[in-house]
Amino acid sequence: MIWDAEFIEERERNAQENVKRTQFDADWDAANAQFASEMAEHFGCFRACRLRACRRARRCTGDAAACLKRAGISIPYDVTYRLVEDIYAETQQSRREAEEATCDADTY
Repeated sequence: MIWDAEFIEERERNAQENVKRTQFDADWDAANAQFASEMAEHFGCFRACRLRACRRARRCTGDAAACLKRAGISIPYDVTYRLVEDIYAETQQSRREAEEATCDADTY
């Protein structure tokens, strides 16, 4: 071989890892947003929200984390982390099941 095969393979692996990490970070952010939205709805933050859209929809349609702060609602970090982790795990499990279903469909 005239080229550095190990370098090329390592570079491809690094690129794949970067794509995965970016997706995982986006999933974690989405889990945080979903948690905040669910908590804002649970505590009825929409009732006192300054956004008319939230009051009309009777749920948070804006920045739920900011809504919780404005309402003075504080959820302990350990509880928040555990619940966000559960939401993240559900997302990853759904992806896994979808990929397995795709792989199963490809074998037939």
